[in-house]
Amino acid sequence: MTIKRKIVIATLISILLSTTAVGALIFKSYNDEIRTYGQEQLKISNENFNRLMQGDVAMMASTTDALMNNPHIAELYRQRDREALYAATAPLFQQLRERYRITHWYFHTPEPEKKAFLRVHQKETFDDEIKRVTYLKAIETKKMSAGLELGKTAFALRVVSPYHQQGQLIGYMELGEEIDHFLSILKEQTGYEYGMLIQKRFLDANEWEKVRKNHGLANNWDDQPDLVLVDKTCDAPAVFRYSGIVDELPDDGQVLEDVKQEGAVFTKAIFPIFDAGHRKVGAVVVSRDMTAAYVEMQKKMALQIGVVLLINMAVIYILTRLIYRPIVDLAALAKELAAGNLNALTKDSAHSHDEIGELKSAIAVNVDDMRNLITHIREKSSKVEELSRHLNSAFREISDVSEEVSQSTQALAAGASTQAEEALAARDVAAQMIAFSQVVDRERQSLVEIVGQTATLTEDGNAKIRDAVAKMQLIADTNALTVEQIKALEQRSQEIGAIVDMITAIAAQTNMLALNAAIEAARAGELGRGFGVVAEEVNKLAGESGNAARQIAERIGGIQTLIRHITENIHTGADRIVDGVRVANLAGQGFQQIAQSVGQFLSEVDKLNRATEELVNKSQTVMTVIQHVAAVTEESKKATENISAATEEQTATMQDISATSQKMAGMAMELGEVVGKFRV
Repeated sequence: MTIKRKIVIATLISILLSTTAVGALIFKSYNDEIRTYGQEQLKISNENFNRLMQGDVAMMASTTDALMNNPHIAELYRQRDREALYAATAPLFQQLRERYRITHWYFHTPEPEKKAFLRVHQKETFDDEIKRVTYLKAIETKKMSAGLELGKTAFALRVVSPYHQQGQLIGYMELGEEIDHFLSILKEQTGYEYGMLIQKRFLDANEWEKVRKNHGLANNWDDQPDLVLVDKTCDAPAVFRYSGIVDELPDDGQVLEDVKQEGAVFTKAIFPIFDAGHRKVGAVVVSRDMTAAYVEMQKKMALQIGVVLLINMAVIYILTRLIYRPIVDLAALAKELAAGNLNALTKDSAHSHDEIGELKSAIAVNVDDMRNLITHIREKSSKVEELSRHLNSAFREISDVSEEVSQSTQALAAGASTQAEEALAARDVAAQMIAFSQVVDRERQSLVEIVGQTATLTEDGNAKIRDAVAKMQLIADTNALTVEQIKALEQRSQEIGAIVDMITAIAAQTNMLALNAAIEAARAGELGRGFGVVAEEVNKLAGESGNAARQIAERIGGIQTLIRHITENIHTGADRIVDGVRVANLAGQGFQQIAQSVGQFLSEVDKLNRATEELVNKSQTVMTVIQHVAAVTEESKKATENISAATEEQTATMQDISATSQKMAGMAMELGEVVGKFRV
């Protein structure tokens, strides 16, 4: 294959690779951009979906609290009067449905029955056992529980709260709403298209067929193997198709492959829907029309590939004109030189100023050098043969001397090895001594810390005893004043009766105002949450105030009796405080004696500390010296061994050189024959 053909083939390969690389880079840039968009729309949609759930849960929780604080409803439910309870709650439920989309209202009996006492939204169904996760969690935790619950054909967001009256659990109240409005709200917020999928194993096929028929829609149960599209914001079922397994989706979702449909390109992302039991029962598919970006990418790719093709075609033409012809001339010159004609270069005296011209100049220099070299080789080859014979004789004498040096070096290496072993043994003994000294030093430090802590505790104990004596004296002085104040308290307790009646009346009025405020706060939604909390607290305060007023009247007499007993106990306590002061003084004297003993012990420990540190320092110095001796001995041993090995190698080398000198004589003769064929 000629160089011209090779250049063309190499250039064509370069064109193919460069255009492929450009296309790949553009396509990768487009995919990276699309993936970034997909991750952005996934994050925004997932956050907005959760925010919608949290907002509706908060609204239903506030509404539930307001309804449970209604004393009339609570009393009817406590009496288990189903008809009267329905008559009282049905009008409220109609308002909740219209204003807040609440579609379910339950009254559940407490455990162990766990039954639905009343469905305000479906009066004729009751006394069935409830097994929903939100209800069971509320029973287990005795707190409000919320989450998505999947029925036979759709999701419902539910809130279940324990129902108390006067501190006693009388049942559970549940509110719920269907979430069929979530996707339309998400589309308004983001501008994306959404589809909601549910796993078939959580649905009833027959019930689903009935629902689709009632809404005048075709049954789409068999459109996907394991999932059903239950809601969507646009009429493009293929965009919302998902062939993966929902249970294996990451909790925060993932970006899917693009979808092309009827000339349009859509990005896709999906995030799982968790029910109250934290099961991945379904997913929401997020789609975005990226057709304009895809068309722009194709135009950019076509333009850049065209530019690359034009550039490469120009390169082929230039390479053929500027490189191929000089290479042909250079090949002819190389053939003449290979045949031994060193005079062929004089026919081409002109050289270009590129790399090929530099190559010809370099060849000319090499040819001149070769002429001189061949002449010189002819002169020197005879001299090399004579020198080889003299070298062979000298190398035999050097080999005999090297053998004697090798024997002396081996004896020296044996002595160095013995000395190294003894130095290592001494180093191990020194290391054991240092380790023992360090153990002693650690134990000594631990003892110093314990004694220091004992001294500190002794001083603290002595100070606390002095403080206790002073406080006991202050208590004794205060007792007399306390007796006078208790007598005044007894007189005040007699005036409380008149105030109790006034508190009872105010509590009844406050209860009614708080109930009305709670209802209005629940209707206000998120903006009224703070006011709803205040209304709830006021309602609780009113109820507690009424109860407290009744209890106060009953306990006033008992308080007066207790006041007389307290007065007697205070006198008795004063006598005991005097005894306590005396005992504390004796304890303080004992602590002072302990402190003196600890101080003497610390002085002795300090002496031991200095002696131990000196022992450790000297042991480390000995260890350093021994290690240095061992290292020097080891280096001497290695050096001796190296000398012995070098001597042996030298002997072998001398023998090889002797043999080589003999071969040189023969090669000199052959070299004379080879250079004879060149014409110089």
